[in-house]
Amino acid sequence: MFTAAAWAYGPCIAAVPYLRPVISIDASFLSGRYKGKLLAACGYDPEQRLLPLAFALVRTENEKCWGWFMNFLRREVIGEGRKFFVVSDRHWGIRNAFKQPQYGWQEDANSSYAVHRYCMQHVCENVFKASGKDAALPDKFRNKLANKKKRRSFYKMWNELKKTNPKAIDYLEKCGKENETDGNEQWKPERWAQTYDGGYRWGIMTSNGSESLNSRYKAERRLPVVGLVEGTWYKTVKWFNERKQIALARQAEGERWPKEIQLKLMKHTLKAAVINVITVDIERGEFEAQVPFEKNDPGVTWKYQVFLKRDYQPRDSQLPSMRAWCKCRKAQLTGIPCFHVVAVCGHCRWDVSDFVDERYSTENMVKIWSTGDFRCYEDEDKWHRYDGPVISPDKTMINRGR
Repeated sequence: MFTAAAWAYGPCIAAVPYLRPVISIDASFLSGRYKGKLLAACGYDPEQRLLPLAFALVRTENEKCWGWFMNFLRREVIGEGRKFFVVSDRHWGIRNAFKQPQYGWQEDANSSYAVHRYCMQHVCENVFKASGKDAALPDKFRNKLANKKKRRSFYKMWNELKKTNPKAIDYLEKCGKENETDGNEQWKPERWAQTYDGGYRWGIMTSNGSESLNSRYKAERRLPVVGLVEGTWYKTVKWFNERKQIALARQAEGERWPKEIQLKLMKHTLKAAVINVITVDIERGEFEAQVPFEKNDPGVTWKYQVFLKRDYQPRDSQLPSMRAWCKCRKAQLTGIPCFHVVAVCGHCRWDVSDFVDERYSTENMVKIWSTGDFRCYEDEDKWHRYDGPVISPDKTMINRGR
């Protein structure tokens, strides 16, 4: 009897070493005659385009099915010993899979295999329900709390919510704990807050990637197994062909960075024009960026400490490059220089591109979409001989209307 299947394509596996070490996982319903779930995992290229890494068909969404899929993902796609950050919703099956060593994604103090974070949007929905459905809360949580990189801004909103919505604070203090009823367990804001993340997210706060991937296969999810698998094959081949041409064209133009990264650097350059830079210690690479605070008093400035070290190597190679460090935390959390760093580079006449993480480069994007080839089906007379069991559908699950 057919119970489950998982599959991944060779070029997607070959692209893994060139991706930022971030994957998103999610599940969606099969909407055709057969009941079940489609599990999907995806990565991101430098322009945030989705790269499907693996798929699975399972009967339901629980710890056993998620653990089996995550084990397949570790064994066949990511590889042993490679540390990756995973963003997902707070489904209990996913959370339990990260506690079990046999699945290859155990997250504990001594593990170097995985870092699990929660999707900001799913946490936001849960906070909204816990708060008594305060209409103003979702915007405050997303834009002024979870997404904030500066601790000062984070705690400003945190203290405000303590006064106006204590139920939301109670939920957030429990969110991420192994045992949410244990009052002695340490608070874990790194699960949902970017300011405490340490750079593992690379700025990716939601699991929208895998959810978008599942929505792209909406038509295929109505088909039987073979039709669904073939649908993922044809769409993945199409995306690789289209994006390979885009990456090669960008490389032929002599551009070091993809279009989206270049636009960000241009935007930061415009904002950096009003910043005054003071050199504190050139040998240590220490500077002070003074930003005029024009909202209330033009004479008041914010002061940001900046360190630039071109030859610095991060302690963990899976984290963004720490060649640029800023008090605002944007550079070290995303790997892209903030406008304070851009201002310092202009002051010293240094190339700001030297402080962008190389995993955002056009060369890396070409490698992602050009590594490996898709092999088409051979004629049936060339297939390997099969002597295994013949799999039949479960007749008890074929109901009228499905």
